[in-house]
Amino acid sequence: MKNLFLLFTVLLFTDIYFQQVQYPEPKDGYQKVFVNLPELKNEKDYKVEFFFTYKMKMKNCEDGNFNIKLNQKFVIPPSRFGYYETVDNFESMTYKISEDCKDEKVEKKIYSYPILENYQDRRSFIFYIPKYMNLEYRIWKVEPKFIEVK
Repeated sequence: MKNLFLLFTVLLFTDIYFQQVQYPEPKDGYQKVFVNLPELKNEKDYKVEFFFTYKMKMKNCEDGNFNIKLNQKFVIPPSRFGYYETVDNFESMTYKISEDCKDEKVEKKIYSYPILENYQDRRSFIFYIPKYMNLEYRIWKVEPKFIEVK
């Protein structure tokens, strides 16, 4: 009887802990983006910075950026298997770099303000973003010591 109970318990835990997580399908006009970071030693000493980008026609002397809002949601609330969804509306800003501007427009890549997260190589970062946007990231090394201001 003990062996049967042990077998049942092992099978139950195996089924619970090794099942695949089913993330929701993206809405119309959206795409699901997985970011798998490389394994690093001392991952607590690193941060990852995410940027959303899209291409926009602007004058050669102009530049721009935009602010986008993210909602963090979870497959299993309150805090397991998190993912990020962008909110539909965002604010875009363009500004002139120089005064000697030609009227011809060129296509430029516009970046969002960065989103900084703790480095985690054991799980994927999952984003639901509009299809016309791309996602870029860069890895930052954090200095282990704080510098005191006097």
